[in-house]
Amino acid sequence: MKNTNNLIEIDLLPKVDLSNKKVLLYGIGNPLRGDDRLGLLLAELIASFSQIRNINLASLTVEMNYQLNVEDAALISDFDVVIVTDASKADIDDFLLEKVRSDPVGFSMHAFTPGMLLQLCNETFNQSPEMYQLHIKGYKWNYSEKVSRKGKKNLEAAFLFLEEI
Repeated sequence: MKNTNNLIEIDLLPKVDLSNKKVLLYGIGNPLRGDDRLGLLLAELIASFSQIRNINLASLTVEMNYQLNVEDAALISDFDVVIVTDASKADIDDFLLEKVRSDPVGFSMHAFTPGMLLQLCNETFNQSPEMYQLHIKGYKWNYSEKVSRKGKKNLEAAFLFLEEI
C-alpha cells in the first residue's frame, strides 16, 4: 500500500473495533460508470455475506447511494462507526483505509466529502461517529455496468479485509 494524499496505510491504523457497536457500511458510486460502482458492489457483498454468515444485523446496517448528501448527517448520527466505501483514482495499489477527520463544510454538492459529512453531523446533531473511508482502486470510468478485471481483484481484496474486521 502506498501512502498518498494524506491517506493512512492500513498497517498503520489500529484495528477497527466493531464489537458492541452500531456500524453503518455506506457504499457510494455510480452503477453505470464502470469501476465507479466498486463501493456499491462492496456494500452489496457485505450485506449478502452478513446474511449468509448470520452476522448480527441489528448492529450492522448497509446503505448505498450515488454520492454523499447533506441529509446523510442525520443517518450517520445514529451510528458508533461509519465506513464509507468508494472507488478511487488515487495512487494506491488495491485499497486503502483512511480514518476520516472533520472538514469545513462547503457549498458544492459535487465535492461533499466524508469529512464534511462528519463535521455537519457534529454541528447539527452533536454526534461524531468514528468514521473511515475505504478507497478501492479503480481503472475504468466509462459508461458501462462492467467492472474492470483489476477493479474486481481490488474489490475482492477489500472484501477479504472487511471480512476480517
